[in-house]
Formats: sequence, structure tokens, C-alpha cells
Amino acid sequence: DILEINPQASLQEIHEAYVRAKSSFQQDNLALYTLISPEERETSLKEIENAYFTLSNSEKRQLYDQNAAAKTASKIEFKVIPIHREPPSQPPPAKVSSLVITSEYPHRPFPIRSKNSSEFPEVKPSLAHEIEIETEWSGKFLKKVREAYSIPLEELAGTTKITKTYLFALEEENYKKLPARVYIRGFVTLIAKALKLPHEKVATAYLSRYDRSRTE
Repeated sequence: DILEINPQASLQEIHEAYVRAKSSFQQDNLALYTLISPEERETSLKEIENAYFTLSNSEKRQLYDQNAAAKTASKIEFKVIPIHREPPSQPPPAKVSSLVITSEYPHRPFPIRSKNSSEFPEVKPSLAHEIEIETEWSGKFLKKVREAYSIPLEELAGTTKITKTYLFALEEENYKKLPARVYIRGFVTLIAKALKLPHEKVATAYLSRYDRSRTE
């Protein structure tokens, strides 16, 4: 996952991915300054070195593949629901104010103003509740939030400094038109911050979807 290669990659493909990944984190890469901190850069470089050290050694790679297969098998769980228990009642729709006063949302969730209005758009209780309980944070859901507040891609592009092409690809989850994984994390983080969403959760969940798509 770190080198963004498939499990059957050859030694040459591993080396090429290593060089490509390492070059993305060079100190002269100005694009990284607004996406990750120096500490995150150093951590990523160490992960890249460790990944290459493991996969370029045939014995270590075999052991790694065995451990990965074991971990995948251990994740298979069966959930038993007792029939004598009543299903939990549905929570009441959240009010707008609950989204504003929680520690996770210290500010009003959508700071981008309409060009023709001095007021922020009102958040619907149903959408507020969806945001509170959301865990997937797909591109489709981010698009739904943006459109619910009539925020055009042009305006979001101006706020985040992300091109419309990348914004559209992120919402459509068209990963082939997006740059390396580290940039995707940075882009999603900027979008979430612009919309005052829990950016750490949004970025982590979105990248989980990205990683799953590469293994399917």
C-alpha cells in the first residue's frame, strides 16, 4: 500500500515504485508544504524505506505476505444478533444547534458564503444528522454536502486552491485522474477544512475507500 503496488509486483516494479514514492517527498517539492508537516514527511520516508527493505528481500517478502494473509483472515467476523432483543430505537433527528456546539464542530460547518447572500445557508436537520453519523465519507457524500449548500466547484477550487479537475475526480472517486496518495490525503483534508468537517476522519475514511479500490 505504501509503495502503491500490487502483491504480485516484480523486483523491477518494486524498485521503480520506491524511487517514485521517495521522489514525491523530496524537500524541494514545494507542493508538499501546504499538505503535510515536516514530521509527517519524515515518517512517510521511513515507511517507504521499510517497505522497500522488506519487499526487495525475497525471504522478508515471503514472511510479510504470510503475515498479511493471516491478518486478512483474522478480520473475518460473524455477528450474531439475539432474537429476543428488540432492535434499538432510531435516534431523533439532530438539531442544527447540536452540530455547532459539539467539540468536534466548534464552528458553523459551512463557512463558504453565497456570493449573493450575507448569511450562511441553513443546514437541514436530516443532513446535519447524516454528517454527525457519517463514517464512509465517500466522494459522493462530499459532493452531496457541497451541493446542499449551493457551493459550485469554482468557489471550492478558489478556497482550497485545488483545481476543478481534481475536485471533480475526488467527488467521482476517479482515482486514475488523481496524483499520488499523499496528495489525495492533502486534497481531502483541505476540502474538509473548508467545509468545517472533521478533516482527520474524512481523510482517513476516504483513503480507506481508495486503498480498498486498489485491492479489488
